[in-house]
Amino acid sequence: MERESIALFGIPVDDLTMDSAIDAVFQMTDTYRHDEEPRYVATVNVDFIINTLSWRTSRSRHPELLNILRKADLVTPDGMPVIWASKLMDSPLSERVTGSDMVPAIAERAAKVNKSIFLFGGSRWITENAAEKLVTDYPGLKIAGTYTPPVATVGEDILDSSERDQEIVKMINTSGADILLIALGNPKQEIWFERNRSHLKVPVSIGIGGTFGFITGAVSRAPAWMQKSGLEWIHRIMQDPGRLWKRYFNGLVKLSTNILLPILIHKLIKTSAMLKRPVKYSESKTKKNIEKREDIAILAMPSRFTRKSASVIKERLSGCKESIILFDFSDTVFMDLYAMGFIVNTLSHPDKERSLFLTGINRVLISMLKFNRVWDICKDRYCNERELISERAKKHDNDTVFYYKAVSDTNSFRIELNGRLDAAGIAKLDISKIIESIGNRDCIMNLKNLKFIDSTGLIFFLKIKKHLSSFNRTPIICNLNDDIIQIFNITKLLSLFKIMPDFDSDKPLTEEAI
Repeated sequence: MERESIALFGIPVDDLTMDSAIDAVFQMTDTYRHDEEPRYVATVNVDFIINTLSWRTSRSRHPELLNILRKADLVTPDGMPVIWASKLMDSPLSERVTGSDMVPAIAERAAKVNKSIFLFGGSRWITENAAEKLVTDYPGLKIAGTYTPPVATVGEDILDSSERDQEIVKMINTSGADILLIALGNPKQEIWFERNRSHLKVPVSIGIGGTFGFITGAVSRAPAWMQKSGLEWIHRIMQDPGRLWKRYFNGLVKLSTNILLPILIHKLIKTSAMLKRPVKYSESKTKKNIEKREDIAILAMPSRFTRKSASVIKERLSGCKESIILFDFSDTVFMDLYAMGFIVNTLSHPDKERSLFLTGINRVLISMLKFNRVWDICKDRYCNERELISERAKKHDNDTVFYYKAVSDTNSFRIELNGRLDAAGIAKLDISKIIESIGNRDCIMNLKNLKFIDSTGLIFFLKIKKHLSSFNRTPIICNLNDDIIQIFNITKLLSLFKIMPDFDSDKPLTEEAI
């Protein structure tokens, strides 16, 4: 499916209408028959943005959620503030596409094309009543099942989540559902899907938050005029002021504050770019903008990298067969949010057969990428020395693969973690073997070369913590980067471990295969 997305605070948001979003969902169900890849649709509103935003542009409040949203196969703009922000940044999205509007439309289409739906999450009464209401409203709709179990994504309960998830996933897979509606709320629904992605046999999963409550009428929606004018949040606060006023107030303040500087930077750079003579980037001249060197294709980016030129780049990229693609920004003086959306989507969904890198980005554009929270995904792929690009490609590929090195002596077991410890990495990891090697000694874990960890990867640390607790010992963790510290913080696990800045050892660590 061809995507046109803006990068809003580093999150890709697709430009869709309700009809095109529904078409995309059912296109993905058909695609599953060919590649058996489960896909995820996120409905992003202000809560999502606030949950991922920190006050510092150099980091994320919730790195795992940001990573999941960037990997999502479709991200709809659920919330008028998202639409307003896109317009203020001169990259307007077509319309608001909410989860509460999508679900009835999906149910209607599913009834016509013989697709089934599984309702997962929410409270039992509301979820079951939502299923009955959908069947009543859309005769012929197949409900594959409903289930409302407790799901843990924070605290020590994460340790037992894998066994519970296996039972849930087995139930959902056995149902034969075509579409899974996950109503666990943000970010729990996104985290649950990502940690079970590789085991799910459902073509499309959609995070829909509290939509079941709207369907049953347990939660009333604002009048249409309030929805269109972006005042639905006032209606929600009036229904539950004690719980919601602070959440909405903090959300709007944080969103407004965080968008002011990106708007100013955007306007200044755009004005400056308009005063310069642009290098026209037309399809007829595109071939001249591709330079090929052995296994490397160098694509010259346009001077003003906008939505229109991004479509040309996509076409040229699809025609490149080289194993390394280098995007050259040497002539680029401006990017809009669609260009940044292209960058985020391209780097978040790379072809497994090739490596992607960037070069030639000037200081002004780097500032623009930083303020729009896109630079974090660019910096690891940035290389200004072309002759070293092949070496960088090999190093980058190695950095994404999880492996560990270990050494032990009479008193301690030291382990160094490398790469990305996520659901894919932990599935290959023999934790029982490591715990057996630790025995009753101190365990020191060096995370200096660990690039990323998600809540599934935290199971590794929790199992070691549980093992050492029986010997009255506390695992020691050192050299955590900012994102990993934040993952431990946001899952309320940091206090369970002894955190140290570094450790010294003269003994070489030996690499262990997983």
